[in-house]
Amino acid sequence: MPTLPALRLLLAGLLLVGLAGCDAFGGGDPSLADVLTAVTVGTTEADLVSDDVPTDGSGTAPALDGGGQIVRGGSAIFSLTPNGADRIYVGVEGEDGRYEAPITGAGATTLVITTNGEDTATSYVLLVATEADGTVSAVVRRTLTVNAEANASGQIQVSLNWNAPVDLDLHLETPEEEDIYYGNDVGSTGGELDLDSNAGCGLDRVDNENIAWPEGTTPSSGTYVVRVDYWSACSVTTPVPFVVTVNVRGSVRTFQGVFQPGDADRGGAFDGREIHTFTF
Repeated sequence: MPTLPALRLLLAGLLLVGLAGCDAFGGGDPSLADVLTAVTVGTTEADLVSDDVPTDGSGTAPALDGGGQIVRGGSAIFSLTPNGADRIYVGVEGEDGRYEAPITGAGATTLVITTNGEDTATSYVLLVATEADGTVSAVVRRTLTVNAEANASGQIQVSLNWNAPVDLDLHLETPEEEDIYYGNDVGSTGGELDLDSNAGCGLDRVDNENIAWPEGTTPSSGTYVVRVDYWSACSVTTPVPFVVTVNVRGSVRTFQGVFQPGDADRGGAFDGREIHTFTF
């Protein structure tokens, strides 16, 4: 039978092991989780870990095309050329932790970040680094400004983000058989298109659209249909990736797609590619 001192040592050791297990994220998720709720590389969801993005690497940096503005509670899509890297690290300056994921394939892919709708920051400095055969790249910094016009909503919020001088349009069909879009920007129950970008190729380069029910309004129960229409390619002759973020009562999903120049149709009510159907 162990002596009393031996029991004390054993219990102390078990306590330390337990604390170490609980402290993998410092007693909880790193602060990055309060800013970015998800990161996707191609079709791979990145893992949140407690380590920070390395900022002292000297390898070849990835090419990252995108940035500018983002909707609170929405997502931003970037074109990523990894330059031979097999792993990626994503974080936000001033926040603990990082998202990391493997990179499969040698060509360009997409990077999508999704923000927390309850976060009050007005801008973020995104940190992106990659690793190739154990060598970490130089870090890439991109500043994202949170658009002040778009409302976040815990009831229904649908947002659209892209990165090209083209006119994409967000549509949301409601149970009342209304289409909330640029031609009918406020629905009968208060749902509102509060951000419309690059309208008619008047290029403001906000590159985001947003539909939400502001505080004091209530969406009706029933089925909703999300569509995105490629109204005009303007002068762009290359494919345009986009991401749609759908938040229904705090449950968030993202959907990626790509438009080709020939898809542009100057669509009106109820036009566009169907992205998602949900029930409220």
